[in-house]
Amino acid sequence: MKFLFTIFLLTITLGLNAQQTNNIVLKIEISGNLEVPDEVNLTLNYFDNRKSSTNVLKVINKQILFKKLEKEPVLGELTLVWPNKKKIRTQFLLPVDTGTISINAYDKVNIAFKNQQKLFEDYSSMNWEVGQRQQISIAKIKAVNFENRKMSDVQKEIDSISNHYDRAIDTIYKKIITEDKHSFMGVLALTKYAERPFSHQRRKFQADTLLAEYKLFSVETQNLPTMQYFHKLLLAERKIESGQKFPLFKFKDTLNKTQDISGFYGTKYTLIDFWANWCVPCREEHPNLIQQFKKYKSKGLAVISVSIDKLSDTYLWKEAIKKDSINLWPHFIDIEEQAKEQLKIRFIPANFLIDDKGNIVAKYLRGEELNTLLSELLKN
Repeated sequence: MKFLFTIFLLTITLGLNAQQTNNIVLKIEISGNLEVPDEVNLTLNYFDNRKSSTNVLKVINKQILFKKLEKEPVLGELTLVWPNKKKIRTQFLLPVDTGTISINAYDKVNIAFKNQQKLFEDYSSMNWEVGQRQQISIAKIKAVNFENRKMSDVQKEIDSISNHYDRAIDTIYKKIITEDKHSFMGVLALTKYAERPFSHQRRKFQADTLLAEYKLFSVETQNLPTMQYFHKLLLAERKIESGQKFPLFKFKDTLNKTQDISGFYGTKYTLIDFWANWCVPCREEHPNLIQQFKKYKSKGLAVISVSIDKLSDTYLWKEAIKKDSINLWPHFIDIEEQAKEQLKIRFIPANFLIDDKGNIVAKYLRGEELNTLLSELLKN
C-alpha cells in the first residue's frame, strides 16, 4: 500500500487572558511508498529556562495529531524509527505558525512554513554561517606547527586564530541584533552573543551594556519568555558584580558535615572556585591554583573549592581531589544547587575573588589573568 508522509503544522491564534496565545496543531498524514513508522517522537527544546519535553506521538489510522500552546518559536527535533529500525532525525526551528514538513523518502525531509518561512531560513542561515567559521577556526588551530617552538609562541598563534574567528562570529550576531529588534531572530542572536566568548562571556561581564541593548527591542519582543528569562539573568549578574556582597552559603564538606564557608575566608582575600570532577578546564586549572595558593597563602590568600557534582558522584569528587592534589584547602559540595540559583552559574569553571569584608573583587578569573591580579593585590 502506498502512503504519502506529510506533516501539516496548523497554528490557531486564541485569546487567553487578553493576550495572544498560539495553539500549534501538528497533523501528520502518511501515504506514498513509505511504511508507517514504528515510533514518532517530537522533542521541544525551549530557548528560555524550561526543560526540554519529548512527546511520543501515536499513529492512529495513518494520522498523528499533536497540540501545544506556545508564545514563541521552539526548537523542534523530530525522530522517526522505521520498521527496519533505521532512524531519521531532523532538527528545525518551529515557529508559531502554519507549516508543513514533508517526508517523501526514508532519509529526506522538506520543511516549509506559511508565514514564518523567513524566520526558519534566517535561523538556518545563521547557524550555518557560525558553524562554517567554527570549522575553519578548528582546522587552522589543528594545523598549527608545534615543532621546535616555544609553547608561549604556539599559544599566541592559537589565541590569534581563535580571536579572529570569534570576532567574525560576533559580527554575524551583531548584524542580526541591529536589524531584527522586532523579530525572534534578534532575540536568538542577542542571547547567543551574550554567552560569547566562552572564556569571557559578556553576560557575566557586560550586564549593563546588554541590558541597554535589551531595552532597544520592542515591548512585544521584550515580553517573550526567552527575553524575560534573559532579562532576569542580566539583573542577577548585576547583583554579583564587583563591590557587591558575596552571598553566605552553607555546604557539606568531605566528611558530610554542613559548614558555613565564611568561616574559612582568608585574612585578606579568598578565591571561591566552583568546579566538578568531570570538568576538564576546571581540573586543568588546578596546578595553577596550587601554585598561587602556595605563593600567597602567607600573605592572606585562602582558596575554597565548591563542587557542583551530584550526590551520586561524591566518590568521584573526592577521588578527583586526591588525584589533583588539591586537598591543601577546604572542599565543599553544593548538592542542593544553592550557588547555581543565587549566582546564576550556568557554566564552569567559575570563581569569585572576595576581600576580607566579603565583597566581590573580581570573578571568573583563570590562568594569567588570575595570577596578575593576585600579584597586584598581594605584592606587599
